[in-house]
Amino acid sequence: MKDKKYKHIDDLIEDYLDLTKELDGISPLLAKEGDGYKILLDESGDDTYKKGELDDIFKQYIQIKKLEEKKKEVIDDLEEVKIILKDFLSSLQGHQISYERKENGEKSKTTYIFWEENGEIKTKQEA
Repeated sequence: MKDKKYKHIDDLIEDYLDLTKELDGISPLLAKEGDGYKILLDESGDDTYKKGELDDIFKQYIQIKKLEEKKKEVIDDLEEVKIILKDFLSSLQGHQISYERKENGEKSKTTYIFWEENGEIKTKQEA
């Protein structure tokens, strides 16, 4: 997402909402995979692993590393979006942005209200 140029506020807000949702989804997955990894380690009572015993453990390890990398990527992208959105909201001098979004598969729209307060992006969701 480096150096993405936004032409429309809708694109910026969509990226903000999508990245926030994606980040919220990664953390529970990472915790679940970490728990699974610990269980696999605990199930093996030996201090030394044999070749055949490591396949499941290694797969779990790789999955955790992929999720950690994805989480870092999403955090970095979200930070870029937040900087632009926060600067724009600051330029509105206390005014708010109302943004309607139709969530995937839902018939009704959700309205998001964005504003800047004390250097932070504030969001309120209305059904």
